[in-house]
This record gives sequence, C-alpha cells and structure tokens, in this order.
Amino acid sequence: MYKYLENLVDVWLRVGVNIQPNQLLYVTIPSEYISLKDIFDKKTKQLKGMEVIYQFTDDYDQLLEKYKNNYQIYDSYLSEITSKKLSLLEQNCVFFEAKRGIDFFDEEKKQELQQLKQIEKKYNLKFRNEKRKVGDIVSCKTVIPTKYWAECIFPEELRPLDKLWEVYLQITLANFDNAVEIWNRRINEIQERVKYLDQQQFKSLYFKTDKTQLYVELAENHKWTGGCEITEKGIRYMPNFPTQEIFTAPKKTGITGIMHNTKPLNYSGRLINEFSLHFEKGKILDYCATDNKSILDEIINLDENNRYPGEIAILPGETEISKTNIIFQTTLLDENAACHLAIGCAYPCSINHKIEYGRKEFERLGINYSNYHVDVMFGDSRVTITASSNNNEEILLMENGEWRV
Repeated sequence: MYKYLENLVDVWLRVGVNIQPNQLLYVTIPSEYISLKDIFDKKTKQLKGMEVIYQFTDDYDQLLEKYKNNYQIYDSYLSEITSKKLSLLEQNCVFFEAKRGIDFFDEEKKQELQQLKQIEKKYNLKFRNEKRKVGDIVSCKTVIPTKYWAECIFPEELRPLDKLWEVYLQITLANFDNAVEIWNRRINEIQERVKYLDQQQFKSLYFKTDKTQLYVELAENHKWTGGCEITEKGIRYMPNFPTQEIFTAPKKTGITGIMHNTKPLNYSGRLINEFSLHFEKGKILDYCATDNKSILDEIINLDENNRYPGEIAILPGETEISKTNIIFQTTLLDENAACHLAIGCAYPCSINHKIEYGRKEFERLGINYSNYHVDVMFGDSRVTITASSNNNEEILLMENGEWRV
C-alpha cells in the first residue's frame, strides 16, 4: 500500500500541481492522513520544492465536538488560516487540497452543521475570489477515501474503506508505477481535442440521450479547457484530479431544453437521486424531483443568477470512473463519469482572452456570474452530440458515447 501511496502523491505533485523548483506548496488534507506528510515532504524535496505548509482538516462530527456551539472560535481560526493563504498568493505558492468525498451529516444536527458550513463558505469564497483576481495561481483539488465516505457507498462491505481505496487507486491510476506518464499521455490526447474545438468555434451544440435533449448556444470567443490548465509561463496543471472532462461556457441565455440527471446530486451531504431541469433561453423555468425537491429549491435560489448555466462539459460515454458502475456521491468524481452542465458561475478560463473576474465583465461577455457553481450530470453511455458551425454546417462530435472527431 505504501508504494501505491507514493505513486499517488507523485501524481498529485507532478501532474496535479506540477510543482516547480523553489516553489512553496500549501497542502490541505484530512487530519486522519497526517501520515502522508512524510511522503509529501520526501517527494517535494525530490522535485526541489521550497517548503510544504500543511492545513489538516477535521470532519464535521469532530468540529461539532471541538467547538460545541461556540462557532465564533472556528470563525476566528478560519479567518487566520485564510489570511495566511491570501498572503501566499503573491509568493509563488501552489495549492493542493484533498477533501473528504462525503462529509459527515446528521439530520438531528442539521442546524449546527449548517452554521459550520456557512462559516467555511464565507472564507472559501473570499479565498477563491481573491485567487481569481490575482490570476494564474496553480491549484489542484481532489478527494481522498475516508471511513465515513466508504461506509456510505459500500454499506454491505465488511471492510468498506479498503474497498474504496482499491477503487480509488484504480481510477487515479496510482496502481501503476508509470502513473505520471499515463496521465501526461492522457492529458495530451484531451488537449488535442481541446485544440480542435477551439479552432472550430462552434456556434452551438445539441445533446441527446435517452432522456435529455439540450440545445446549447456557446459564448462568443469561447475557449475550451480539458485535462489541464496552462499558466502564462506555460506550466500545465490539473485544477481537479482525476478528470477527463472538456468544458467551456455557454451563453447565459443559451440553453433550451429538458435535462434529466443520470447521477445523483450531492449538495452539502444531502442527495437528490432523480430530478429534471427545464431550460428556456438559459433560465430554469421549471424543475422537479422524485425526492428532496427542497434541496433543488435551495440551490436554484442561492442567488438571482443560479437559475442560469455557467458551464457545459463533454465526456465520452465510458470513462475510468463510469466503468466502475459506482455512484461515488461526490461531484468531483461523478462529474467525470458523464456529460454535465453547471448552474451558476462560468469560469474565466472559458473565454479566449484574459478577463477581469467580476459581474460587469461577465455580463458584457454574455456569460453567467454567480457566487455559486453546482454541477449536474446528464450524460449516459449512448450520448450523441451534434455541433453547428457559424455557417450552419452540422458536424457529429460524438455518437453513442464515442468521439467521431
């Protein structure tokens, strides 16, 4: 197992954040994995990184016990941590974060948990917005197996955490000694498709599955991103790991049709299993769910722009993650099993020139601005995608889940 963990950290550092000589590394990781510190230190030293700064996080059951309703102390702690991270934005620092796939949730403690999450959301938004304003900051987010997560998705297993680690090592390719080489080759392949899509500058895409039909008008001068992002200095990194998606921004008013989900939506530890969204000129006019519709109500009404889309993502019908036939109940993995869209904010990288991160600039470009970004999966193994050019020529991009270009 230790060998595979070394492979995993190697991929995180060499492919995820692609740390360069003399760079600082900020690592956020669950407290139960403090043992990985030695591997991080060793690998960073081998790559000639400057220093590793650690933030070990507790799960919500631990936070409830630690702060016992005195959440102002937690607020002060996160304020101090965030100030430290903000100061590092100007110090050639790269940021790596491994999160729990599913956070602890207890219906009876819902109110207390919501208070904790609101505090975290405040500082997460503060750091994210400042990071985007500074621009060109390398960061990578992933998930890491935990006992609570494993028990949620493998309730019948005698050793659920071992089972989750077995699957996780497969989908991250850390069970291969040449995992870094495999990931770099895969990124190269994705980048070739990104270049093709950027060159074509299609006007719109039409997605069809067994249950979904969506017409998606793309933003003018849009830019596709996939496999990695590339800094102004030419350093490529993976904002999310693992990933196989290729995404861009639709026009704020550009989606029309009905979307049915093919993967559950996990929002703040709560699941919506079956739901649909009805779009008209970008706006969600209607929506329904077989259970937990109140969660959809909450998401869609987070702010005035969360009824509009910010992202459209293409994935083949079969991926490393979809082949497991496991619902991981965490968006970072489940979104890499199927085509998806996001309601809420567009990404600045989805426009083909550097833009200012702010409402006025986004509105000028016709893309959506929001404080939120929530992915919903609708693709399946038989997804077909047809592109329309500015000359109204139709090109088949994907048929029955397989690329045709």
